[in-house]
Amino acid sequence: MAHVTAIIPNYNHERFLARRIETVLGQTYADLEVLFLDDASTDSSIEIFSTFADDPRVRTHYGHANSGSPFSQWNKGVREATGDYVWIAESDDYADPDLLETLVAVLDGHREVGVVYCDSRLVDEHDRVIGSFFEQPDVRNWIDTRRWQHDFVRSGREECLTSMVVLNTIPNASAALFRRSLYQQIGGADESFRMAGDWVLWFDLLCRADVAFVARPMNYWRQHPDAIRHRLYDSGLDIEEAFRATLLMQARLDIPPEHLETARAKLASFWFWRTWERWPRISMRHMLRVYQYARTLDPQLARRFFRALARKLARRIGW
Repeated sequence: MAHVTAIIPNYNHERFLARRIETVLGQTYADLEVLFLDDASTDSSIEIFSTFADDPRVRTHYGHANSGSPFSQWNKGVREATGDYVWIAESDDYADPDLLETLVAVLDGHREVGVVYCDSRLVDEHDRVIGSFFEQPDVRNWIDTRRWQHDFVRSGREECLTSMVVLNTIPNASAALFRRSLYQQIGGADESFRMAGDWVLWFDLLCRADVAFVARPMNYWRQHPDAIRHRLYDSGLDIEEAFRATLLMQARLDIPPEHLETARAKLASFWFWRTWERWPRISMRHMLRVYQYARTLDPQLARRFFRALARKLARRIGW
């Protein structure tokens, strides 16, 4: 039985798949099994993976019909895993060779930590580094990112109450390693989500265990137009699921008023600006659902929305 299970869930990422697999199999940490899960890809993904299938560490599971949610693939992979720790290595990302060795040492040395993750570099489809998550204005405007300049171990519950409720501070699963027993304890990821299921998952895990962060960037998070999040962008599903996720968090923990207020303000701003950018492409069906969730979460919704609208119009006409 391997100490770590690396799960590579894939759907139509033929362009990036060989690089992903090579950087999983090339990890300096040796006690590893690899599960390749293909979600009924229509490209040459299976043919690409077949060139790696002779490696004794590798097991394969090919789906005959697309599951409709990446989180059903995560759950399937964890059910099949035998490792104590699990790494969900998304098929369009890649990693430094010592990512696992570094993260395993943290979990081995801190029994109270349930999830450890490292910093990530954002890269484009040509492997060019284009930034860092914690340097983005949309992140720095809402949380104090100075803490992520250094390694830390922190109470998971504190992280949920002060930061995770505002935004997903573990933005890319490829950077994270977690305990399989903890994942099973919470019942896995919520498969009704297509975009925000990871955010809810990390929140649920950290309600029960501490979190650790390694400031050295060892993960490379791919930004490209074929990613699921980009394909769903115009639908408005990201906005809907962000409100829905925050409502679930509010129901599960007694969030301090000041942090709940920040979360509400951030979501209202997110809703307004994303709607403005995408109108009229955005789905009205999703917008009506967003309004229902938002009205439940935020009693000051109308005031926030119309203030944002007034500021936008004032800038447009030069006031």
